[in-house]
Amino acid sequence: MIKVGAVFGGGKKLRPVWFFWSEKKYPVDEITFNWQSRRGRTVIQHFAARSGFDLYELSYDTESLVWTLSAVQTPE
Repeated sequence: MIKVGAVFGGGKKLRPVWFFWSEKKYPVDEITFNWQSRRGRTVIQHFAARSGFDLYELSYDTESLVWTLSAVQTPE
């Protein structure tokens, strides 16, 4: 579980703008891709978020309202 600052736009639009991970705050510079998946009846919102040169997959469980960090990709 991570802490995320997000903006809810018109309708059901959701966009993360920053997140805390390992006691450090990361700004979301760009959302490069977003998609949905389902776990039973629960909808999970996924965001590929760039912060600096790194890419993070943030996932939001719309039922429990919990954010998780699902993946981290750093350039080699």
